[in-house]
Amino acid sequence: MYSEMIKFLESEILSGKKWAVFKGFELPREYFSLQCVESALEASELCDALIYSTTESGEVVENGSYFFYSIDNLIKEFQVAQGLVLPMLTLPEQVEAMARENGVVAFSEHLHPFTATELAHGCIVPVMKPITFTPVERMEQFHIVCHAHEYKGLIYEVGHSHGILQTFSGFGTAEETFGELARRLPARTSRISYDLILVGQFRDQTLRLNSEGYPEYNTGLPLKTAFYEEGSLKINLIMDPFKQMTINQRFFAGYNSDKEQLVYFDDRLQEIVPGASVQSFIESNFRSNLGILLLSATVPKLKIDGEVTSEMKTVQHEAVASFKRILKIKGAFPVGSRDRKGRRRR
Repeated sequence: MYSEMIKFLESEILSGKKWAVFKGFELPREYFSLQCVESALEASELCDALIYSTTESGEVVENGSYFFYSIDNLIKEFQVAQGLVLPMLTLPEQVEAMARENGVVAFSEHLHPFTATELAHGCIVPVMKPITFTPVERMEQFHIVCHAHEYKGLIYEVGHSHGILQTFSGFGTAEETFGELARRLPARTSRISYDLILVGQFRDQTLRLNSEGYPEYNTGLPLKTAFYEEGSLKINLIMDPFKQMTINQRFFAGYNSDKEQLVYFDDRLQEIVPGASVQSFIESNFRSNLGILLLSATVPKLKIDGEVTSEMKTVQHEAVASFKRILKIKGAFPVGSRDRKGRRRR
């Protein structure tokens, strides 16, 4: 079974696919349960789209949770499931040092203990780097977005629609027009509500809006919003585009054994320089179990301090020791904070 899955995934890589989407927390057992795509952004959007569906009678049903995974990592996980021992390419603490030197951190509390271990075994790992800039200097367009939410039962995620009303090249004209349109915004009713969002789109990025009309991570920023609350129109400044801000750029990392260094990738696994742009992927649906598996696996250490050795080491012992060191070293893969809804902060 695993051999067939690996063969299928290898053929998908040859066709240009980089990511696999599948349902649930267990390894997929049939290749037709996988949907493979080229971009991590596309994969994350697909995960969100598959959660709910509508029956012929109009009933909204929940289909369960969907996740995406790099195809290369998924192949490695199938190989581990077959009993294959993955080689360790470098020591986890060496990877930690490289990451700290570049200001790169792990963004996920779940993945945090395993990030260095996965990197040391040649896996692709999601990471982030704080970057500071003045938003208006990196924005090329400003959009006025109208969002409507028609209430359809208890599931909040259903019934959203949005569209771009107008687009401007300058913030001043966009802000003035936003105020004019806000005063014409329909009031909220028991069945539907409307709101406006002024969005700044980053240069050289494709604007992606979520179901509520807000820009996805680092394709743009919400600057102002207008809505009715208790019968009164509210216009709020979310972010001043002329003030410096710091965001966490999300991207991917991998260890290159030929260069003996960490390399960084965008959502299509093209090599990037962190901070050169603000492009990010959406990490909420990313899945990885390899770190957990590697903690209890016995792995040959292929290269240590430039010497090749066949001595077998127990990764569990090394990983636990490495994790203890991580807790003592400030800045080594720190965990990103979350807001009150459990979402990761920028």
